[in-house]
Amino acid sequence: MAVVFAPLRAADVDDAAEVTSAALPPPVGGTETPEGRLERQRGRFAGALASDPGGLWLAREGDVPVGVALALRSDGLWVLGLLAVAPAAQSGGIGRGLLERALAYGDDCRGALIASSDDPRALRLYATAGFALHPVVAADGPITRAALPAGLDATVAQADAAAVERTVPIDRAIRGGARSAHLATLLTVPDTHLFLAGERGYAVGRQGRLITLAATDELAAQALLWRVLAETPPGVEAVVERIGDGQQWALDVVVRAGLRLRLDGPLFTRGQLGPLRPFLPSGGYL
Repeated sequence: MAVVFAPLRAADVDDAAEVTSAALPPPVGGTETPEGRLERQRGRFAGALASDPGGLWLAREGDVPVGVALALRSDGLWVLGLLAVAPAAQSGGIGRGLLERALAYGDDCRGALIASSDDPRALRLYATAGFALHPVVAADGPITRAALPAGLDATVAQADAAAVERTVPIDRAIRGGARSAHLATLLTVPDTHLFLAGERGYAVGRQGRLITLAATDELAAQALLWRVLAETPPGVEAVVERIGDGQQWALDVVVRAGLRLRLDGPLFTRGQLGPLRPFLPSGGYL
């Protein structure tokens, strides 16, 4: 049966969330339930429909949803927030069709970012679309609380969502473009918090999971990462992902915190970006 690609609409949100949950493994660590994950995905698609309707595509085979893509753009940068194909429909060109349509949403953007899985098909897809591959590692596990530095609260403060505009000059200097509206959407997820190191940097974390971080210097970046790790609830493993080349400051922190290191899906980049350091990208908002 022929596959039909169409812009994702509000009526498709449940189908898109179901395809995503079936196609992608659950996040490492954390306490999220399957029901909570579905609800988070629904909120994510609903938020993207409000901010970036041109970046959402759904693939159907007959009446069955088989794939979804979500792309975001802000301040001249394009990011692929999500690309998922139902397991039974993989390797049939659906992913490429979705990516081509999502990329068109960023035709006039100067730079692009993708956080890939380690699936060989995804790696080939992004590499053949003109993206450069950057290997990364991740870290997870129970933290060694004795390693937490003293005085973190004097350097890093938790801020409310109203302070998200303070991330704009930091992201422009480090990423090459701001994303405050998308970060504001991210902060609507329960237990997700914004941390600020004055005007030197910021991090977004959720119960010990580092979601994203950007800073103007490595000392501020390390303080922010330690502050997120300090929020890990008892019995929950901390998670820090996408630690790439040039982010030795982050590697130093996670090793001192006692986390396990493992290979992670790579980061792909294209076009004109900032230095991307000190920087840890998010998977969905980069």
